Amino acid sequence: MASELDWQALLKAILEPLLEDFQYWFSRSRNLLEFQEMAVLSPREQADLLHRVKSAQEEVAAAQSLLQATDGNVGVEMSTTPGINW
Repeated sequence: MASELDWQALLKAILEPLLEDFQYWFSRSRNLLEFQEMAVLSPREQADLLHRVKSAQEEVAAAQSLLQATDGNVGVEMSTTPGINW
């Protein structure tokens, strides 16, 4: 049976790169939404999506900070923010 330390190491090994991937893709999305006009979105839809991406980036940054501050002794709940449907 796996020890608690094994589970913590596994969680950290999976969560750190996953959060880095989220930051990478949110950064790319944010860059496109900030600097290019999306023909498939109205200006309001693009602004709303940009706001949601920025919020998601902040949530990922908070999760990364918690993971680092606790040396991997934290989990992340992937729930949706009220009013935001991904």
